[in-house]
Amino acid sequence: MPTIIAFHFPHKTASMFAFEILNTISRRTGIPHFSQNNRPPNHTDLADARVLNVDGTCLRGPVRNFSVIEGAPGNPDKDYRFATPDFLIEGVSYFAVCQVRDTLDLVVSQYFSQGWLHTPNDDFSQVRKDLRAGRISVYDYALMEFEGRSDFGQESILQKMARLRVLEERLGPDRFLCVQYEEMVVDYDQWAARIEAFLQDAIPGIGSILSDLRPEYPPPEVDQEFFSDPLEYVAKNGSRLRHVRSPYPGDHRRFLTPAEIADLRSREQVLIST
Repeated sequence: MPTIIAFHFPHKTASMFAFEILNTISRRTGIPHFSQNNRPPNHTDLADARVLNVDGTCLRGPVRNFSVIEGAPGNPDKDYRFATPDFLIEGVSYFAVCQVRDTLDLVVSQYFSQGWLHTPNDDFSQVRKDLRAGRISVYDYALMEFEGRSDFGQESILQKMARLRVLEERLGPDRFLCVQYEEMVVDYDQWAARIEAFLQDAIPGIGSILSDLRPEYPPPEVDQEFFSDPLEYVAKNGSRLRHVRSPYPGDHRRFLTPAEIADLRSREQVLIST
């Protein structure tokens, strides 16, 4: 039975690092790598039954969310790069390395991305205008995102987390690993060691590859000023807004009060479970 090793990294910055890891593994070992990021893209080739009939290991990803969808060999879904057709899970030995980030830090990053860092041609111009006009607070935006009303991306953050639970249930503990985005930054050795332990039988030498690819992150922001009005933050930082993509944990505490954080954590648990 063929083996597929997939990296499911929804966050854009980490997703490109996942591609670098998979691409390097492929170059050093000769293991085939199927990805939309290859040139030319070849991610849909996994839907060809002939690929699945070949014994051996192949790499897939990065995959941009945790969804499992209906699918059949030879008939790939149009969003194959974002999801996993169930035949891949049922028909092969499928190992998934999944990465998550604190949902409220994601909300903050997305708040500024949707309001200031994306081009006006994107499909959320009215929300963008409301954010820039100060009509939507970070707390209000978090509620919109949690309830799927922000019109940003393919799925809301909490929809992705719910899909993650389904993927974990489908694969079981022996074929599923979930690592933390923050750990990748603050304790890369531990992060890499968890992946190495999970994949060492399938990819001998992966530990040295992960060590060689150790990224250099800028130091965390020293200024942890709280902004009750995010427009004050925009006015103060201007072109430095991109720092909100920082992987360091706790950025949401600069824009949400303790009461707001507690309320959102409570809502998050309820919504993910429903």
